[in-house]
Amino acid sequence: NLGTSLPRLALAWVLRNSTVAVALSGCRKTSEIEENVRALEVTLTNDALAEIDRILKGAAGQVNAVPGRHHLPAQA
Repeated sequence: NLGTSLPRLALAWVLRNSTVAVALSGCRKTSEIEENVRALEVTLTNDALAEIDRILKGAAGQVNAVPGRHHLPAQA
């Protein structure tokens, strides 16, 4: 247990993940923005990051294959 909410955990991971270029957050209220900023306070240990990587393995954007590409390129 990391003692934080799932949305805050997700933002903390995105903020610390150099492979993620953009994070969008649909805030409607000032309080939602303030809550998102609290993601900067979340400490992610190496064990927590390893567990997140294990969970995300094979998820969209985490694979070496190009999505929607069901064939190999033609050999020249």
